[in-house]
Amino acid sequence: MERFADASRCKELGNERIRAGQPAEALSCYLDGVGSLSLFETSAPILSANLRSKVDSLGALLHSNAAQAALSAGEWEAAVAHARAALAKDPGNKKARWRLERAQEVGEGRGLV
Repeated sequence: MERFADASRCKELGNERIRAGQPAEALSCYLDGVGSLSLFETSAPILSANLRSKVDSLGALLHSNAAQAALSAGEWEAAVAHARAALAKDPGNKKARWRLERAQEVGEGRGLV
């Protein structure tokens, strides 16, 4: 559970960086959080349904927030990738869906995605 707590702290740190107008630093925090959850991905078959749900939910939030940070930093391809990862974990995530559409729209307009 220590890694889950680490990932939660990374999400909060990333949120603080976003509020401070530091999207690149926020993106780094969110990616650290995703990395903290990676052990759970390899342990998925032995996780309880409740823990798996919590891990997926936090992972979706981290990826969705990473998509926003990447958008704010002008990293369209990263924004697309993170929004898709968030939607893979939570298909109903409206923020991730909007972030994906926005990243694709802006990135395509600039010939980047």
